[in-house]
Amino acid sequence: METYPVGDKTPGRRSTAFEIENAYLEPGTIVHLLRSVVGVSHVRERNLFSDPKEIHAEFRYMNRDYVVCEPSGENTRYWIGPRSRSGSVVSISLIEDAFKRYRPPLRRQLIGDLMSLKLVRHIVGPQS
Repeated sequence: METYPVGDKTPGRRSTAFEIENAYLEPGTIVHLLRSVVGVSHVRERNLFSDPKEIHAEFRYMNRDYVVCEPSGENTRYWIGPRSRSGSVVSISLIEDAFKRYRPPLRRQLIGDLMSLKLVRHIVGPQS
């Protein structure tokens, strides 16, 4: 799966937050992937009536609180990063690597490609 690092993109710097396209997985799959990463604990999926609505999951990593959210006004990607932007910064490259290795089932892959227009871009080719 393709991930999109957020923040400092200086070569050699490790990601502290990243985004993923939500067309390829649902919150339950995200929770399952998070639970598979060494160092991740206290993973909680949002229940139907939870607030705030944009936060889909919460978890702890390296004794820090993290969230999986859909930034307001944005409905194509999930943002995975620290709950608070203050304090020391920790690389979440192990978490990002788990998402990079994830391959959705074929049906979900096709739906995701259609929703994200990747299938169309692949057929049409790059625009000049």
